[in-house]
Amino acid sequence: METLNRKNEHILLALRSECQMDVTTWLECVLIVHQALPKCSLKDIDTSITLFGRKFSLPLMINAITGGTEKAKQINERLATVAHEFNIPLMLGSIRPALECKEALESYSVARKFNDIFLIINIGIAQLNKQNMRKIVDLAQELEANAIAIHLNALQESLQPEGDTFSGEEFVNKLNELKEESKLPIIVKEVGCGISYEVAEILCNAKIDAIDVEGAGGTSFAYIEGLRAKRKGNDVDYEIAMNFKNWGIPTAASILEVKKAIETKNRKIHLIAGGGIQTGIDGMKAIALGADAFAMARKFLIAAVNGIDALRRMVMKIQKEIKIILYLSGTKNITEFTRKREKITVILDPLKTWIDQRLRNVTNL
Repeated sequence: METLNRKNEHILLALRSECQMDVTTWLECVLIVHQALPKCSLKDIDTSITLFGRKFSLPLMINAITGGTEKAKQINERLATVAHEFNIPLMLGSIRPALECKEALESYSVARKFNDIFLIINIGIAQLNKQNMRKIVDLAQELEANAIAIHLNALQESLQPEGDTFSGEEFVNKLNELKEESKLPIIVKEVGCGISYEVAEILCNAKIDAIDVEGAGGTSFAYIEGLRAKRKGNDVDYEIAMNFKNWGIPTAASILEVKKAIETKNRKIHLIAGGGIQTGIDGMKAIALGADAFAMARKFLIAAVNGIDALRRMVMKIQKEIKIILYLSGTKNITEFTRKREKITVILDPLKTWIDQRLRNVTNL
C-alpha cells in the first residue's frame, strides 16, 4: 500500500541528520536572566501545567511522529509507555493510513493500552473533507481520543510525488464542523514551516482550542520529499525540494506571531511551541516567548528507536532541565515563570529585528 510505504520511508529518512534544516529555530536569540539567589530549593520546584482542562506533570508534549506500519506500532507503544509514566500528552502520527486500511488501525490503538494518557489523533487538512469527516470522528471514538489535531503541510504536499494540495478557503467551516461532530478539543498545527500572524488570525475565527506553531529549525519535510522524489527518478522535483529545504518561519518568530494574533483576537487558545526544539532549555525559552507548552518529535523518534530505557532517560533529562531553568530564573513553578516572563527575558537579533519589522504595527499586516 502506497501510504504505508510512504510512512516507513518517512521514519527512516527523519532519522537521518542531513534531513535537518540548516537554519535555526532562533531560540538561541532568547536569553533568560539568571537569578543568583533562587527563590526556593530545587526539590520544591513544580513543573506541572494545566492544558485542555487537565493537569500534566510537564509542559511537554510528544508530537506527531508515525503510524500505520508494524515499525510504527512498536514506536507508538513505547511512546505511550512514557506518556503514561510521565503524565504527558501523546499525539499520534497521521491517521490517514487507518482511514484507508483497517489493518493499519492497530499501530495507533496500541497507544490505548494505557487508559489514562491524553491521546491526540492527527490528520492532514487535505483529508478533512465531507467524505472523511464521519470516519475521523468514528476513529476518534474508537481510539478514545482526547483531542484531534489537523496538520497544515502545504509545502510538503506541493513537493510530495503523490501529494494533495489544498485551498484554505473552506478551512474554518471544516474546523467548526469537526468540533461540532466530535465535541473534542481541536488543535491546528504546522509540520515545520511555522504559522504566521495572518494564518493565526484566521484560525482564531474558528472553534479551535490550540495552535501548534511547528516552526522552521528542525526536520525539513521538503528535503525528505526531495529524497523520495530522487529515489523515484524525478531529478527535477528533487532539485526544487532542495531549494526549499530551509523554507519557513523560525520557531521563535512563529511563537511571537501566533501569540500576537491570539492576544489581538482576545481568544483563549493554547499556544504550543514545536519545531526543532532539542532540550528542556529550548522548551522553556519557547514558554518565555509566550507558549503554554512545547512539543518534540524527532528527539522522541530517535529515543523510541533505541528502546524504552532511552526514552525514559530523555524525558528525565528534559524534566531536570525544566526544573533548573525555573530554579535559576527565580520562579517556583510554570505559572510564576509565565507571569514574569517579560521581565526575565531578553531578545537578541535577528529575532528582535523580526519583532520590529513584523509585529510592532500589527494592524498593517
